[in-house]
Formats: sequence, C-alpha cells, structure tokens
Amino acid sequence: MGMPQDPGDGVNRAAGRARQHRRAECSSAPVRPESTAAYIADITIELARLARGSQLEVLAYLLDIAQLEAASTLRRLAREPRAR
Repeated sequence: MGMPQDPGDGVNRAAGRARQHRRAECSSAPVRPESTAAYIADITIELARLARGSQLEVLAYLLDIAQLEAASTLRRLAREPRAR
C-alpha cells in the first residue's frame, strides 16, 4: 500500500488547471464548450478526492454528481454536429 496522498497535492494540480483554463478564457479565441466540460469533469474528480480526504462525504457526493454531468455533457457534445 502506498503513502497517503497529501490533499495539498490535489489542490496544487487543481490550481494549475484553473490557471490554464482562465488563461484560455482570456485569449482572443472563445473557449469551446467541450473544453469547459472536460475541465469541469477533470477538476471535480480532484475536488471530490479532497472532500473525501476531509470526511466531507456529502460534498464529495455532490462533486461526483457534477463530474458525471460534465462527462455526460462532453459525450453529448462530441455526438452533436458542429455548427461552428
């Protein structure tokens, strides 16, 4: 069995992805819905892990639901024909 994961590691990774996403939003090109849904799906996994590590089970559950919805949205967007 490995060492317990430091919740700070997830926070640092999440913060890095948040900075990247904000930079993308500030660029001249619009952020695509697919990119936003993928980012939300990714970040909510980390946030749920952090919540569970602090015994915040209801919050972790809600983050799991948000992750599932983001992943579902991403799949739906991938199936839709591009109008752009």
